[in-house]
Amino acid sequence: MNLLIRLIILLLITVTAASRDCHAQEPCQLECDVASVPYTMRTAVTSLSGTCSVKVTAAVRACSGIWEVKLQSIETFGCTEFDIAAIRRKAISQVLSDNLFGLPYPAIWRVASPSCWRRNTGGVLVPCDAPCCVSYLNVRDRNGCGTFEIVGESSHGVKPSCSLSTLGTNQLDNPAVNGPCHFSCDPIIPKSK
Repeated sequence: MNLLIRLIILLLITVTAASRDCHAQEPCQLECDVASVPYTMRTAVTSLSGTCSVKVTAAVRACSGIWEVKLQSIETFGCTEFDIAAIRRKAISQVLSDNLFGLPYPAIWRVASPSCWRRNTGGVLVPCDAPCCVSYLNVRDRNGCGTFEIVGESSHGVKPSCSLSTLGTNQLDNPAVNGPCHFSCDPIIPKSK
């Protein structure tokens, strides 16, 4: 009996150690019916540096009291000084920090972004078929003066993994021509406004 208990404890320790880095993947969208709670497309243009501007497109909707933002694409203009991961991180942070999508507050903003991105033939950053990075931002009114601040972020990332297979079978793009997928799943942590 004593040996059986030891084996069970050893098995539990092994399973716990093996699974501590495995997290349940958060879905890219909340479970609201798209037909009854549709997305609206929003775009925002912002500058990331003196020579780099971006146009960010996202699908936005309110679902179960949470404002859901699903990043769709990032068009770049003169952004040669940044790699794909930096453009994604800086673009999302800037757009949300300045609330260029016009999201209401106080609220919870749920931001879903595919974890892998690539440039298409037009130079636009588009998602590869990959799991999403998800951040929940707690946004509140700052002293009732018409400004807001982001007071907290809860991030749900994924393990770094982008391969050519993440392009998906439904895409006719050639990764050798259009560029491989690049992992980018950093927390947003925008500056307060």
